[in-house]
Amino acid sequence: MTSVRVESVGRLDEDEVGRVALLVERATETDGVRPLSEHVALHLRHGGDEGVRHLLAYGDGRGALPHLAGYAHLDVTDEVAGSSAEVVVDPAWRRNGIGRLLVDAVRAETPDGRLRLWAHGESPAASGLAAALGFGKTRELLQLRR
Repeated sequence: MTSVRVESVGRLDEDEVGRVALLVERATETDGVRPLSEHVALHLRHGGDEGVRHLLAYGDGRGALPHLAGYAHLDVTDEVAGSSAEVVVDPAWRRNGIGRLLVDAVRAETPDGRLRLWAHGESPAASGLAAALGFGKTRELLQLRR
């Protein structure tokens, strides 16, 4: 795996928000589906609840500045259902263990060890990673139109 470090912060600064937004756009273009929910997108732009964590995976060796190779949003505010997270990895950095690294980091930051991991779309890679980490599908959201 490429050298990657994960930083966990409570609030993102303007530069970090911009870098996450570019990462989300690259993933959306590649996958054909936005990797983060509207709820998380609003947290990115306008801040979020107290206790929400942003995990940033920076890879080195590909330019002067560390590259934002992945991002995870961890919401620990639901005391009934437990923490929830959403994860996205830059398409150029996939298959390097970054998704697993982010999920492991998210798990380490959950207050009680419970975690709901959201996946958007039907990515075989995301499904495979989730299964390998012991997650199973418990809920499916459908969008209906008329």
